[in-house]
Amino acid sequence: MNDDLYYYSLFESFSDMVSDPDTFSRDAFVELLGRLAEYFNVTKGVTEYYMSAQDEKTGNGEILIDYDTGEGDKLGIRRRIAAPSGIVMCCSFYTAEDLPMPSKRDMFRLDLIARMILTLVSRNRLIKVVEK
Repeated sequence: MNDDLYYYSLFESFSDMVSDPDTFSRDAFVELLGRLAEYFNVTKGVTEYYMSAQDEKTGNGEILIDYDTGEGDKLGIRRRIAAPSGIVMCCSFYTAEDLPMPSKRDMFRLDLIARMILTLVSRNRLIKVVEK
């Protein structure tokens, strides 16, 4: 399968997974994240959730590292969202020091994936609040 078809196949699975809360499986999500990370030469993926900007500054929040090969910590892309309520969410992808930065097209794709991950995180948080 050529690179673009493989990417679109992964992205279709990813889109389906993050947009259907009724069938969401965390294990399947983490496995798919690993396949996407390998495709983009990402060595680590980090998602952060803070109740305020102050909590972000002090590192007082929930930090998930769902993929980490241990091969590098060079920041490739970081998407940060600060909601009007004060909540801050970040999604970062890292690469190995000896690898080149992703192309402009791949940076766009990684940013899109980061935004979708943050959408998933915010939706899951909202569901928790509503269920209380």
